[in-house]
Amino acid sequence: CVENTPGPALSEVIAEDNCGGLTTYVVSSDITGVGCPNSPKIINYVYGVADGCGNVSTCNHQVLISDNEAPVIMCNDTIEIVCVDDLPTQYEAPALILQQLTGDNCNEYLCVMTGAYSSSPQSITFEAFVKDACGNISPTCSVTFVATGTCKPLCTTADTIWGNENAMVDTFSTSALIQGYLDDYGLLKAGRLNKVVGADSVGCVQALLPGGSSTGHLPLGSYIATSLNDCQEGSVIVNPDGTLKNAIASKVMAMRLTIWYNKEHRQRDLGIQNLKNQPECVIPKEIQNRLGVHSTVNDLVQLADDYLAAVGYFKPGFGLALLQSFEQVNAIWADCMLSDPCANRPGAEERGELIDNESISDLEIIPNPSFGEAVLSLYSQVEGQMVVRVTGMNGTIYAEVVSLKQGANRHELSLDRLPAGVYTVSIQYEQEVKNTRWVVVKE
Repeated sequence: CVENTPGPALSEVIAEDNCGGLTTYVVSSDITGVGCPNSPKIINYVYGVADGCGNVSTCNHQVLISDNEAPVIMCNDTIEIVCVDDLPTQYEAPALILQQLTGDNCNEYLCVMTGAYSSSPQSITFEAFVKDACGNISPTCSVTFVATGTCKPLCTTADTIWGNENAMVDTFSTSALIQGYLDDYGLLKAGRLNKVVGADSVGCVQALLPGGSSTGHLPLGSYIATSLNDCQEGSVIVNPDGTLKNAIASKVMAMRLTIWYNKEHRQRDLGIQNLKNQPECVIPKEIQNRLGVHSTVNDLVQLADDYLAAVGYFKPGFGLALLQSFEQVNAIWADCMLSDPCANRPGAEERGELIDNESISDLEIIPNPSFGEAVLSLYSQVEGQMVVRVTGMNGTIYAEVVSLKQGANRHELSLDRLPAGVYTVSIQYEQEVKNTRWVVVKE
């Protein structure tokens, strides 16, 4: 395993000299590969031995690491879900199964894949297997999700409530709820990678919420408040009153609290609720297109984290559409009931939203995650040419020009030059750009 890579073995170097007084040291070391069968990790150490007169001898020591061992998967035979409406689909099940698993012999599982499944009115069963970072595949196991109780209504709470220390959610004080969630789930944050804001104390969470009016990306840096003094000090991320400048970061943090509240106190999973069939007044078209076919509240939160960290391409005005999405998702389940968030809503132009007369829609990668092969599927209103770009953490990996026909289009994506990881696939037709996330796994 790469995690068990040995360091220099100076104690195992055997050296002799007629005068004694020897000193052993590392002359150099170099590392190649990643530790998988198709790219073994090779460490070359050069050791030196010197005597008191400055005479030196060297020797080489090579360490080779290659993880070719299949993960050992141990699934819970049954996972209980209280509400039948929260039984997962085949797209939502992997994340829930992954929560029940521990890492394999060398590293954490890269992903969980689900194969055949069967269902009944109160349960659904999946055949699951995992792949690790080297592409080693586990044997399959069977996991059944069973609904065991009645469905309480879902409830949403705005950041203005979570940020008020005197407010109540149902019969619980916001301060008590937040403390419990921080104890159970740890740091409350928004953003990711090198652009993150967060807090791990009740005082700081409620000092930061609600956010201001900014709908841009977060500044570079990790702004984690661990005490009330930290979050009240001047910072590029807070207003003079100590609240967050960034409204989207505030909505993300509040939505995470709301997801935890439903899970702990209502035995419901708000995160897996499907947004795809919500009207456009809830999820603007440009957000729906970015989320793809299988869009949930969790997906919306993940998209917001990506946006805050500026991971991928986002056209002007995207932040405003994202902010409106969070506000309207809150409106669906406000007051613990399914309301009509579109009632008495002005038109898009009056709301200042982007109006997208889109030429391309229904962007999807099949399968996703992908291994071996992948197809980009989309629907086009026009004929012409589009540019397909695959972008990783370090920028564009490859781009190609593809012909569009009116109607359904399918284009095979090349995995040959891509290591395992998460990518953004962008398509551009004239000034119109669509993006989707793509997970690649390797054998």
